[in-house]
Amino acid sequence: MSKKRSSSNVKYALYAIAVAFVAIQFAPVERENPPSEARVFWRDQATEQTAREACYDCHSNETDYPWYAYVAPVSWKIAADVNEGREHMNFSLDADDDRDEAAEKVREGEMPLWSYTLLESDADLTEEEREKFAAGLEKTFSEEVTPIIKPMKPEREPEAQSEPTNDDDGLRYEEREITPSETPKSSDKKNEGLRYD
Repeated sequence: MSKKRSSSNVKYALYAIAVAFVAIQFAPVERENPPSEARVFWRDQATEQTAREACYDCHSNETDYPWYAYVAPVSWKIAADVNEGREHMNFSLDADDDRDEAAEKVREGEMPLWSYTLLESDADLTEEEREKFAAGLEKTFSEEVTPIIKPMKPEREPEAQSEPTNDDDGLRYEEREITPSETPKSSDKKNEGLRYD
């Protein structure tokens, strides 16, 4: 009797866990990449490549969310790490953040996070790779080097054209966009009834 009751309890527990797992998938998780306002002027290609592989997912607005970033509760941890990482250092912004401390954190093994390297093998750096990467970060973010950041040029929006319109009170203008179909074209027809002296 006790064995049947114990087996039944295990089944109910498994059902409860399964229901809870499905339910938490509907919890909203922020996974956004805001527009980049600037980009880093990297001093060498190797440093940029390592930064993109080991840092950009948490320290830029170019996060590449893997499939497991959509499965709770792992998605909660990833979203929290990305938000915190961007607050401390964001390569997509021209901001006064912690990038001057990046080389030191890489040398001490604080960055990349060990939890990130477990899932992303490209971010798991050897001691030699750490030292080269740290040296590249120092060259890039040195106070003596300018510019560190290149602003992104915003796309230019088309300007509205003015078109004259007749009104009872006289001639007035209203601004609105002119579509290509409204662009005046030359006509081959002769103006009848008009004479020029």
